[in-house]
Amino acid sequence: MAQMAHSDDRRLIEDYLPIVAISAEASREKSVRKGHISTLHLWWARRPLVACRAAVYGALVPASRFVPNAGSDEKKKSLGRANAAKFVERLCKYPGNAAVIAEAQQHILEAHADRCRWQDGRGRGRGGKCDQAGVCV
Repeated sequence: MAQMAHSDDRRLIEDYLPIVAISAEASREKSVRKGHISTLHLWWARRPLVACRAAVYGALVPASRFVPNAGSDEKKKSLGRANAAKFVERLCKYPGNAAVIAEAQQHILEAHADRCRWQDGRGRGRGGKCDQAGVCV
């Protein structure tokens, strides 16, 4: 993982999300009729789980998470977006893979710890170590 530069603290949702793949999986999820929470009641406004999962993950994880360390800037940006797209597509498969979801949770905790370390340098935060609940200790 590339070190996050806090002068450019862009989140994945600001940089790139594979919208076409997320949309396709959300459409597939919408057509599931057995074992899905939406079959209990007809909702006025459906919120597909896979689209929400992608949006929340993209908002919490920095875009630099998937950028490799070596190569030209253009090559790193292209590879970073490709790596992000592959992971987000795996994350958004319905009904969800527990191992991929756990990996996403780890990415979020690491991003939070990076933020705590950065804030600690300015007198806030407490050392950048986070427990499983994401609380800096």
